[in-house]
Amino acid sequence: ARLVLRSRSDSTMTTAEVEAVMSARHHYAVFGLAGASDFDETLVRKAYRKLALKLHPDKNQDPAAKLAWERLSMAIATLVDPQRRHAYDMASARPAPSQYNKPAPARVDPGSAAPPSIHSTSCPHCKMVIRTTVPANHTVGPQAYQLQCPQCKSLMKIEIPPVPRQHAAPSVQPP
Repeated sequence: ARLVLRSRSDSTMTTAEVEAVMSARHHYAVFGLAGASDFDETLVRKAYRKLALKLHPDKNQDPAAKLAWERLSMAIATLVDPQRRHAYDMASARPAPSQYNKPAPARVDPGSAAPPSIHSTSCPHCKMVIRTTVPANHTVGPQAYQLQCPQCKSLMKIEIPPVPRQHAAPSVQPP
């Protein structure tokens, strides 16, 4: 029996292949899928194994391959976890980046003149303090907004409590 050793170059990717992984528009495209409607976990795992053998930093010393490995790792971690995949799909359906940190316009309630307020929160990932102007909440329950951290680009949810309504005191009729 003859032992055949594979050379290190057999498992490395060309620059064009690394760029293809890095230029994928979304996590699904990293694995050659058009989008969420084409998702098949078995196919994604197979594609991941093939790419991982070529991109792993122990196998490929190219600095660009390391970035592609990080992108691949993030994509597989997101797509194989149903909760993370759902959050990713919902986030990709959000408005264009110019719409971030701009809550919906305030509704005018004739019974209250509460002005918009500035809400501060800190990013749970990078701890950056984010301030945004939010309209007064004239609904019955809390109003939820989704913000994107300008520094680390992570998404977070804030809830604005409702503005207490001021009702006129009930009139008392003398007996």
